Amino acid sequence: MTNRYFAALIFIEILVSAATPLFARAEEPLLHEYRIKAAFLYNFAKFVQWPESAFIDPESPVFICILGKNPLTGALQSIAAKTVRGRRIVISHSKNIRSVKRCHILFVAESEKSRAKRTISKFKGSPVLTVSDMDDFVKAGGMIGMVRVENKIRFQINLVSAHNSGLTISSQLLKLAQSVIK
Repeated sequence: MTNRYFAALIFIEILVSAATPLFARAEEPLLHEYRIKAAFLYNFAKFVQWPESAFIDPESPVFICILGKNPLTGALQSIAAKTVRGRRIVISHSKNIRSVKRCHILFVAESEKSRAKRTISKFKGSPVLTVSDMDDFVKAGGMIGMVRVENKIRFQINLVSAHNSGLTISSQLLKLAQSVIK
């Protein structure tokens, strides 16, 4: 079996975990939700391909940037030590768009809702995977939107935005999406 097959199995396992209703867990519901969202960010990194020009060199890390008030802080610790395709993951936090530096994945927090369109516009055409859990994020041009459906976390993909930014999203990930904008 290939590494991709194992990666797909792990991703499916996370999705099955995510399919369990959020409030059926004994732990604090929001903490559980944030852990699921952090796991999604990690798996998005595994199933998205960036152009080589997005990295300084073959050993450069994958930068996951959080923009705005970060509800994922504790949950992100679990992915900060992991690697994707031999690249370590580095997490950074920015309070405003001007302080966002080198990113491969940009999670736009709910606190940035009033500036979401401007943020999406700033990164349009750049090899930065924009992700959020805001309503209608993919309709506004964001690439992946995490949504709650029947008390479960799912995701939507804007394939047009991803392709226009030079990103390739795995067909495995596309199959798992709740909806895909083509």
